[in-house]
Amino acid sequence: AHVIAAKAGLIGLTRALAHDLAADQVTVNCVSPGLIDSPRAGPQPQHHQVNRTLSGQRGTPDDVATLVRFLCGPGARYITGQTIQANGGAFLA
Repeated sequence: AHVIAAKAGLIGLTRALAHDLAADQVTVNCVSPGLIDSPRAGPQPQHHQVNRTLSGQRGTPDDVATLVRFLCGPGARYITGQTIQANGGAFLA
């Protein structure tokens, strides 16, 4: 429950900051990664073992970094106040 509440708070903060900073041409977005293949101490949480993506594989840290790099560049100047799901289609599977 605490993770879901924290994510909801970040999404709300993203929208509020996007609204507050729009006049200064500052964009604010939230990247919400899905299952990312990265080193982890201890056993995998149960929900990591049962959740699947459309591609059948987990993302990598580079997948998330590529999205963040795009959002920091000029190609994303019209994107603000958004939560972008980088999850391999997990919510569609």
